[in-house]
Amino acid sequence: MKVAILHHDIEPVEFRFREFFENKGVKADFFDIREVHEEELFDYDLVFNRVYSSVASRDFAVLNKTLHILELLEA
Repeated sequence: MKVAILHHDIEPVEFRFREFFENKGVKADFFDIREVHEEELFDYDLVFNRVYSSVASRDFAVLNKTLHILELLEA
């Protein structure tokens, strides 16, 4: 199993989540939402969204991109 961890500004908790997944035998990779292209996520079994709605006040375009990618992957 492979997990993609979406983030905006990576924080220590994201590293702990990756460690948690890897301790379970799951490969986990980080993706900065500002740089990722949706096609990069197609091979992942799970996309773990760590982009918070609080980003909207700072970077509304990033929040829109996050929602677009998650809706695309869901479909």
